[in-house]
Amino acid sequence: MEDKTQEEILNLTRENNKILRSMRGSQRRTSFFQAIYWLFIIGSAMSAYYYLQPMFDSAMKGYQDTVSKINDASDALPLKMDTETVQKMQKALGI
Repeated sequence: MEDKTQEEILNLTRENNKILRSMRGSQRRTSFFQAIYWLFIIGSAMSAYYYLQPMFDSAMKGYQDTVSKINDASDALPLKMDTETVQKMQKALGI
């Protein structure tokens, strides 16, 4: 009777060991593929930045050129305000 119980315990132990080994292997594969997934995501973001940066730089340069042209044009406009208008504006602003 005791031999039967020991044999059952041995079989259960072997079965548990087999299950635990397969779980550990699954965990390793999952970790490996998760690392590859994140490397792909980070690499894609970095390569997109590398290839799109010249476009962003040229767009920003165009924006800055446009703003500077607008500022230059506004400086060239003659502003005609008489002293009465300036005084009304100062009074309205509380200056």
